Amino acid sequence: MKMVTTHNGQRIVREMTEAEQIERLGVSVTRAQGRVALHNAGLLDSAEAAVAAGGKVLQITWEDATIWYRKSAMIADIADALGLTDDDVDQLFKDAAAVAL
Repeated sequence: MKMVTTHNGQRIVREMTEAEQIERLGVSVTRAQGRVALHNAGLLDSAEAAVAAGGKVLQITWEDATIWYRKSAMIADIADALGLTDDDVDQLFKDAAAVAL
């Protein structure tokens, strides 16, 4: 599994360690937590636009999934559309997990 990070303003793609993969694959948040985190980061409108421009499967997943998994195709598609790195997405998931509902 590959990881995209930034260092000194440059995007770096590298293979993830096994420990990183295990940690990343286990992360999940509720839809509400994810949407609040995107809103707080100023990204909710852009994410919604990316979903609207995406395919029907992406739209259904965005609208109907009650749990968002870090490893999901939906998250990868939206992150790619927004130009987010894996570190950015990890931070959004950490922020989302901290949202008390």
